[in-house]
Amino acid sequence: MEELRAQEIRLAGWSIGYLLFISLFALGFDAWWMVAAFAWFCFSKVQAIWTGAPPTERDRTYAITSWALSVAVFLGSVFATVMYDVPQLGATPDMRDAAGFNAKGGVWEAEPHRALAGAVLYFTLMDLCRPFLTWAFFRRAPRHDREDRNPPSPSGCAASLRQEGSNGGAGRS
Repeated sequence: MEELRAQEIRLAGWSIGYLLFISLFALGFDAWWMVAAFAWFCFSKVQAIWTGAPPTERDRTYAITSWALSVAVFLGSVFATVMYDVPQLGATPDMRDAAGFNAKGGVWEAEPHRALAGAVLYFTLMDLCRPFLTWAFFRRAPRHDREDRNPPSPSGCAASLRQEGSNGGAGRS
């Protein structure tokens, strides 16, 4: 119980630190929606702690694989939107200037339509990949889980009865 309490205190400390960090960005950009989005993000992450269920090895492997997939898809999206032509689709230079982006800044700042296309590409690919990733991990329970959940086969019961009978009933009162 003390370990759970220490974990909750650590989580609260990190969350408050990051909340202050995000709040400074929100103050600087006058965009307070960032604080609400971060609070929602924190809430969604702490649910795993509140359930009290320890993650299995399969859960850990799934999380690591999902993280690696998201990094690869993100880097691929960045590369694709920087290296290839992306249509503006309404994101004109006037809109860039109105948003306060620097026309001489980085590629995504000078041409924000590339950033929008990168985000759309990333989230589309992740939304298409995650169901397959989940299917690949959870289509079958691991062998030890199946054995624990399934009742013994009738032949197994008969074998245990035969073995008990060969003892001549030893151990029975």
